[in-house]
Amino acid sequence: EDLTVYENGEISFWKKVSSELNYDYLKFFIDEILQEQWSGEVDWSESIFFVNAGFHTFKWEYFKDNSVFGGNDCAWIDYIVFPLVAEEVAIDEEFLLNATKLYGNYPNPFNPETTISFSLTTENTENTEINIYNIKGQKIKQLEIRNLKLGINEVIWDGKNNDNQPVASGIYFYQLNINNKVIASKKCLLLK
Repeated sequence: EDLTVYENGEISFWKKVSSELNYDYLKFFIDEILQEQWSGEVDWSESIFFVNAGFHTFKWEYFKDNSVFGGNDCAWIDYIVFPLVAEEVAIDEEFLLNATKLYGNYPNPFNPETTISFSLTTENTENTEINIYNIKGQKIKQLEIRNLKLGINEVIWDGKNNDNQPVASGIYFYQLNINNKVIASKKCLLLK
């Protein structure tokens, strides 16, 4: 699939593989560069890859070594979510000003810090917050947001909690709240 990606973002998809281990692979490429490959018995799981803005070719390929068969000798892909592409933006040139949205963080996984991006559509944003939660749902950090504006905003999380202590490796959730309403949540992974 050839696409022009409008801004930095991520592509995600779910995959399942049933093949001869270490010989037959489901492979995923971005611009002809192998990103990851899977073989053997891989149950449904999600994969997420960062994508820079610009023109990109996304390709999934099932590679078979033409000898021994294993498993069901196939792979499945489902629920592909592409980054924001130019064709979507062309529908409404002021897309970013007309959509309050929480974007994926970059980098993800990260260490020690990551940038969280979001867009705003209204000037009534005095109560805009990005909160970080641990896997247990406990709020560990409220990020300070300065100079809010219509359109794209960014805030950096340095991997520390409200007590300025580094948090442990693991999955965290970040949530965009405006005027005490949850707009969206996403997850990120801190690897040390």
